[in-house]
Amino acid sequence: MEDFKSKIKIPLSLKLDKIISKLLDKNEINKGYVLEVGSFISAHFIENLHQQNFKKGKGPLTKYQLEVIFENVGDFYLQNFKNQFTQSDAEVIMKRTMDIVMSENSEKIISDYFKKLNI
Repeated sequence: MEDFKSKIKIPLSLKLDKIISKLLDKNEINKGYVLEVGSFISAHFIENLHQQNFKKGKGPLTKYQLEVIFENVGDFYLQNFKNQFTQSDAEVIMKRTMDIVMSENSEKIISDYFKKLNI
């Protein structure tokens, strides 16, 4: 299972870094935006993995897969925003992510978010 964790770590980190850097370049950054980015990146990865699982006949995501996505996002924030990222922030990301993913039109919500950012 460690293979899955290492497999998504780099793509997740690169996507987070790309979007946060873009917001920094535009001077459009604050903690709320940073947490929003984490939520939408998490939702994007969950949706993609969910689709891959069903195409391969594996069924829904496992609890482990969800935990690994959130753990990797949390690790990114802990490394890049030292002493600024709390457990409460992690919970905000997880709740917001699940709200997005559980929406009937989650794919559109995610797509619209990235279009808004021009990414």
